[in-house]
Amino acid sequence: MIHVLYGLEPYLIDLKKSEIVKDETSVSTYDMRETPVQNAIEDAQMGSLFSDKKTIVLKDCFFLTGENTSKPKHDVEKVIQYLNNPSPDTTMIFISQSEKLDRRKKVVKEMLKTAESYEAKPLRYVNGWIEEKFESHGKEVTAEAINFMAQQLGNDLYLLDKEIEKVCLNLTDEPTIDKEMIEPLLARTLENDVFKLIDRVARKNKSALTLLEDLFRLGEDPIKILLLLARQYRIMFQVKQLLDKGEQKSSLAKQLGLHPYAVTVATEQAENFSKETLFNLLLECSDLDSQMKTGKMDKHILLEAAIIKWL
Repeated sequence: MIHVLYGLEPYLIDLKKSEIVKDETSVSTYDMRETPVQNAIEDAQMGSLFSDKKTIVLKDCFFLTGENTSKPKHDVEKVIQYLNNPSPDTTMIFISQSEKLDRRKKVVKEMLKTAESYEAKPLRYVNGWIEEKFESHGKEVTAEAINFMAQQLGNDLYLLDKEIEKVCLNLTDEPTIDKEMIEPLLARTLENDVFKLIDRVARKNKSALTLLEDLFRLGEDPIKILLLLARQYRIMFQVKQLLDKGEQKSSLAKQLGLHPYAVTVATEQAENFSKETLFNLLLECSDLDSQMKTGKMDKHILLEAAIIKWL
């Protein structure tokens, strides 16, 4: 059997691969950035000393995409020959973490005729996936908790899977899980801390500086913090613009291309700022970004001074 797994969601690719691979002891893995594909084909055609069946995994098959790289030298004709006469005792898995395959290439055309293909598309909205994961652990979860997890952790399925497992292990006796239960258990993220930072700035709460110092101690880059601040201010500004035009709150997420919970948070935060204030904050963020990148003054001092000014 021949499989080709491609797409931009590595978690789903790994999950599909684990469904295909039944016996890890008979698996050989080749990195196509380092090893010519003909070596893997030769292995596929040879018998195994340890099992009647064997699996060959070919990672990063860039020769199936539009990428042009000269090294290593891949003899794709060997792949085409194998596709036309595969070993019945070998499972071949070609993996490419790229958005699409180059269907103009002969090797891709032949592979899609012969192989079982699987496209791992990133999930734009992970709410349904989160709910299913909790259900697989025998748990019910509230919509508010799902929205909170999606907002705090984004669409990183590896992180979400790990955090869901952690939550379920910590709440083994709870049949239904709500936001208040998971909030203290979730991994800390920079995005979440930036939301808190903006809330404290809006309320003129001096603890914003304590949070900023904490982020610095954790080694967070001031430029990255600034970019996330600017992004949130921009979303808040866009929300106010749309609401001023008479748009319904329920339609904002679709128009902005954002998760509904992210827009809900931005809408609530925007109530603490005028549209003019948000516009000026965006200008200040742009100016700060330029100053930080010139290196004329320490990035940490520049960001701290800005937060003090905004308070």
